Amino acid sequence: MEHNSDYSPFVNPEGVRVNSDVRPLYTALLITLIYFVLSTLYIWFSDKITFYLSSDAANLAHLQTIKGGIFVLVTSLLIFALLYTAFRRISRNEQQIHRQQAALRKAERNAVAGMMASSVAHDINNILTVTMNSLEILKQKIDLTSEQDQLFHRIYDENAKLQQLAKRLQNAGREELAETAELINLEELKIDLRNFAATHTAVKSHKFNVQSQGVSEVYAQPNILHQALYNLILNAGQAMQSRGEISVRITENTHNIHFEVHDSGPGISQEQRENIFQPYFTTKSLGTGLGLISVKSCAEVHNGQVRVEKSDLGGACFRLEIPQWRS
Repeated sequence: MEHNSDYSPFVNPEGVRVNSDVRPLYTALLITLIYFVLSTLYIWFSDKITFYLSSDAANLAHLQTIKGGIFVLVTSLLIFALLYTAFRRISRNEQQIHRQQAALRKAERNAVAGMMASSVAHDINNILTVTMNSLEILKQKIDLTSEQDQLFHRIYDENAKLQQLAKRLQNAGREELAETAELINLEELKIDLRNFAATHTAVKSHKFNVQSQGVSEVYAQPNILHQALYNLILNAGQAMQSRGEISVRITENTHNIHFEVHDSGPGISQEQRENIFQPYFTTKSLGTGLGLISVKSCAEVHNGQVRVEKSDLGGACFRLEIPQWRS
């Protein structure tokens, strides 16, 4: 048996399931019945009063005209109110349908993107596994100086972070997260940020400093937090054409840890601030518009928020706030 796609039964107050096509019929019949009863009562009652008040035929005709005018005015206002209410409801329903359709299209795109991300991440993870194994073999076959050994460990650690990122991509379509919160030592985090700023070509030419005040450790998801801060520092570096200044400030209040990344660049206009966290939105000619999505994702994963403001250095300030998680 074929089913009409528009069929959507509902349950009325008495608990009886009724076809959605019947509901408007009941409503229309009820309104018509009420109108008929009220109109009949009005005509009967007004006729009584009219005949009682009229002294002659001319006076009766005049009262009938007034009575008819009042009837037309009242019914016109009633029809207007009913039509206005109905059209407003139709308009709201149409807007809701458009929003639902947009949300459905977005969900479909996200699902496809999640599948693609999982597929690519699977291949990346295979390549990184080969790279990690090759590094292990290389380390066993050559003698390294202390400086070379330190550099080797950094390469190994960065590859391990890439593997964690690949796992995040593979879990893009799942509800569970690729990692859990850990206690992060902020002194070690600051060293990582300084190393990143000293070696990345888009950042190393700028003056860089990182400081923390009133906080020495934080519970967070390490790789997600690292990548968010890397992206903010990289964005700050790319925003300044000539040599500038980047300042990372970590503070705390009663409930949140604040990670602020300031720069002395041109800043961000109000119009750009409204769109800057949208996918693929970028003001850079070679930008992808995905870096700040990582920052927004970090905030959401930690039940926090990210905001962009004016910096006291003259450029932009991105503030990532996350709750003070406890073990």
